[in-house]
Amino acid sequence: MKKLFLSLLIALAGLTASAQSGMSAEELAFRNGMEQFIREEGFTPTIDDDDNSVNFKKEGINYWITVSDSDPYYIRFHRGGITFDASERAMMLEACNYANLNKRCGKANIANSGTVTSFTVEYYCSSVEQFKKSFYDYLSCLTSLRNATRDYIDEHSK
Repeated sequence: MKKLFLSLLIALAGLTASAQSGMSAEELAFRNGMEQFIREEGFTPTIDDDDNSVNFKKEGINYWITVSDSDPYYIRFHRGGITFDASERAMMLEACNYANLNKRCGKANIANSGTVTSFTVEYYCSSVEQFKKSFYDYLSCLTSLRNATRDYIDEHSK
């Protein structure tokens, strides 16, 4: 009887968490598996309640990962970008275009009215195990995008 009650309690807690986050139970379980892996790797992940992303810092750099859909899961892996002045916008757009042409693993972006770049890798993932295997590859892709953008700026700035 205790096992049945405990199982029902766990299931109810999962449904409540899923309803509160706006994520399906599958998406929530996947996100929780990602969060646990990131913690096991020595980072301190948190959940952003606004977009349900898993956030963590690596060497002072902000990273965040969002999950949607299931079977396979659609992952958006983001890295904090480069801040710039509005007067540097044209140069930053050129730098992002350069990075996007030369590093096809992800995307360097600037919001329409923003003064910060962001770097994103989007991909499909079928399991937490697959996420674990690709985690450091995608971290590397995001760094490569940022470096390509920074290199263009350094070469072409006044």
